[in-house]
Amino acid sequence: MILSRSVFVFVCCLFSFNAQANNHHRVIVENELVEPVIELVKHAQLSKQLGIIRTNNVAHSFIQGKGYVGISSERWLDSDMAEFVRRYGYQPTELFFSSDAAAILVHPENPVNAIDMPSLAKLFACNDTNTSPSWNALKLSSSEDQIQTYAGLNELKQHKKFTDLVACKGEQQSSVKQLEAAQLLDTLNQQPNAIAYTLYQSNFDQAKALQLIDASGDYFDLNHETILSGRYPLANVYYMYVNLAPSGSYPAPAFKQFVQYVQTQEAQQKMRKYGFIPLPEEAIQRNLVTLKQVEPEIAGGYK
Repeated sequence: MILSRSVFVFVCCLFSFNAQANNHHRVIVENELVEPVIELVKHAQLSKQLGIIRTNNVAHSFIQGKGYVGISSERWLDSDMAEFVRRYGYQPTELFFSSDAAAILVHPENPVNAIDMPSLAKLFACNDTNTSPSWNALKLSSSEDQIQTYAGLNELKQHKKFTDLVACKGEQQSSVKQLEAAQLLDTLNQQPNAIAYTLYQSNFDQAKALQLIDASGDYFDLNHETILSGRYPLANVYYMYVNLAPSGSYPAPAFKQFVQYVQTQEAQQKMRKYGFIPLPEEAIQRNLVTLKQVEPEIAGGYK
C-alpha cells in the first residue's frame, strides 16, 4: 500500500512481545505487513527480543530512531536519505524485503494479449451501473461478447492498493464477481469471455496472464524482473531499511538475526501465505552483497 509522506505520523498500534524489551528494539512496518512480520519474528525465535511498531510513515519513524529496522512499500526519497545522513552521519542499508502484484488473467485461448490501465479501470472500477462492456467496446478484440469480470475474494483483502480498485463506495455498483482462488481459475478455464483480477502467484497454468500497458505505451510481462524493477504497473516492492553503522555492527544481536533470517528460503516461503511473492535468488543475492556477506558474482542487477 502506497501512502503519502505527511509530516504527521500516526502510530496506530504497538505490538511488543516482551514488556522488558528496549524501546528501540523494534521493527517498524506498514499496516499490511504486521501479520507476516510478526510470524517472521516468531519463527526466528526473537519474540522476546523484538517488538513491532505499525505506522503510516516508516521513514519518519525510522529516522526519529523509534526502531533500527523499517519495512516499507515506499522506496525512500532523496530527502529521506539526506535527513537520515544529517542525523546519523551515514546512509541506511537498503534491502529487498518482498513484493506483491496483481495479475490480469483470461482464458488460455483468448486472443487478447495485453490491456492498458484505462481499460482495466472501465472493467473493474465501480460506477453507476453493474454492467461490463464488450471486448470490441474497449478495442481489445473484434468480439461483441460482453466481458465477464471476476476478482479474487479473500486474497486481496490484505493488499489495500489492489482492493481499492474493486471496492465500491456509497451507491456505486460493480459487475465484478468475487470468487475464491480455486474457483476463480476454474471459471477462467471454462468461460472464454472471463477476465480476472487477482494476486500474482506461480500457479496460473489454467489461465493466461495479460501484459500491462503503462501510460507511455510500453508493454510489461508479469515476472520477478518487472515487479522488482518497479516497471510492472500493478505491483508493490517492499524495502527493508537497516540502521547499520559503517563498521557493519548492528545495534543489537536480535536485529542481525532477524535480517539474516529474512534472507532464508524458509522466511520467504512464509510470506507466500499472506499473498506476498518470495524473493527470487537474484534479489537475495543482491541483499547479501549489500550486507557484505558475499562477494558480487555479476555486474548489474535490480535497481
